[in-house]
Amino acid sequence: AQFTGMREVGRGAIRPGDLIFFSIAETTRIDHVGLLADVNADGSWDLVHAASPELGVRVDYNVFASAYYQSRIRGFRTAR
Repeated sequence: AQFTGMREVGRGAIRPGDLIFFSIAETTRIDHVGLLADVNADGSWDLVHAASPELGVRVDYNVFASAYYQSRIRGFRTAR
């Protein structure tokens, strides 16, 4: 519901606190969401998310350089 109910923002306009949505199961259905937490000095972005019940809440660094996440990103939303 967050994906359809929030205002879309393009990758070039994202800010810390915006949400990033994924299709982890490699379908078109959105099944995961995280918070874009930080823009680092090198321009990379960090992702805060509840990875799984086993892993809990974690930070994945440089999310856009991740081969795992890159192909699974479905869009960005903002509350701004």
